[in-house]
Amino acid sequence: MTHKISFLLSCVFSVIAFFSAKADNPLIPNFGICDSHIHIFEGKAYLYCGRDANPQAKTYTMPDWRIYSSVDLVNWKAERTILPEETYLGKGNTRCYATDAAFRNGNYYFYFSNGKDHTTGVLRGKSPAGPFEEPLNKALIPSDLTPSNAEHDPTIYFDDDENKTSYIIFGRSEADSWYISKLNEDMISLADAPRQIGRSGFKSDQNYLFKRNGIYYLSFTNNRYITSTNIYGPYGTVKNAGGYGGHGCYFTWNNQWYRTTNNSDTIHHYRKTLMTYVHFRKNGDMVNDPEFYQTGYAYSYGVGQYNAEWPKIQAEWYFASEGVEKIDNEIGDFEIQQISNNDWLKFPNVKNLKAKAKISFCISSESKNGCVIEIREGAIDGKLLGKCKVSATKSWNSYKTVSCTLKNDTITKDIYLVFKGNSNEFVRLDWIKFN
Repeated sequence: MTHKISFLLSCVFSVIAFFSAKADNPLIPNFGICDSHIHIFEGKAYLYCGRDANPQAKTYTMPDWRIYSSVDLVNWKAERTILPEETYLGKGNTRCYATDAAFRNGNYYFYFSNGKDHTTGVLRGKSPAGPFEEPLNKALIPSDLTPSNAEHDPTIYFDDDENKTSYIIFGRSEADSWYISKLNEDMISLADAPRQIGRSGFKSDQNYLFKRNGIYYLSFTNNRYITSTNIYGPYGTVKNAGGYGGHGCYFTWNNQWYRTTNNSDTIHHYRKTLMTYVHFRKNGDMVNDPEFYQTGYAYSYGVGQYNAEWPKIQAEWYFASEGVEKIDNEIGDFEIQQISNNDWLKFPNVKNLKAKAKISFCISSESKNGCVIEIREGAIDGKLLGKCKVSATKSWNSYKTVSCTLKNDTITKDIYLVFKGNSNEFVRLDWIKFN
């Protein structure tokens, strides 16, 4: 097959993926998208991933990489297909393994790994979706750099120190351990020799590293993770965020946390990408929300969209917020706390909403002055659809339901909840529902 024909076919596949990418779980239905890492660049979510090409394959057949973008995590646009012949891997390689991306000093970087010889390379461009150039024409991390000979599955991490130090993490823990190196400012060369990092006690590559509240989270297959207060470790006991899944990432956007992961329950070598909300307990433990992760009535929808016919919509499933916090309560469930005046939550893409709908809120409050929940359409200062007055309950652990009727029509899709009150924290919200 000529390069031109190969390119045309990849464009056709991209068009097919674009028109089918209507955001349920999995994100790109009927298409073998896997090992996804998501970054927020220029106000959009960019998904960088590999592709399983053959549902009947007895081993992984991954002929290219894909880049998608989304402004709402619901509708995904196919931006680019990257072929192995655009890299040092060369034409015909079907081991286009996991990827990651980064931005620094005006350039975007696309990191990719080769499952054939277990190396990692890098491309450079001026846009999150390319086009990219090959600055090295060889591997950034060759296969003999560490004793593990498993220099694949890269994660790029920027620390929160003054210099925003960048790191690359790679490897496979059953071979030795994962490895970490600092990257130079040019992002295409290593600043120091690789050091061992963590060790899970499990056979795993598929690493992803992020930091929250001073804690480094090193995650890996089946939603397991280990934590440390030092990027080099030591890392603690293996924990599980819940659910089953493979390679993916954690990311935050609009004051919400998400998890992507592979789903290969039915066809092992033809993986698809799922997304769920992620919550953190007071002690720092992660929880992948089960209703959006292979179980529950909301599973097939995916994040960023809602069905007014659901028995309830958990408040912590918001798409965007300001001022509030997701916190676990006394019985271990999550709710929205630390709500003060003019804080808000956004629930876009509400489907099956009937005209003049009744909306109900499960709340608790210790505020003697009470508060008002404004329901607005399209923006925090958009059309006022209704107001729900809230009075005090016996305690923060005592809940009641308050309701009001909306002045909406069936076209209404994007709902904002705007909170009005006088005290620093005047209400906590567990869930909402429409009747």
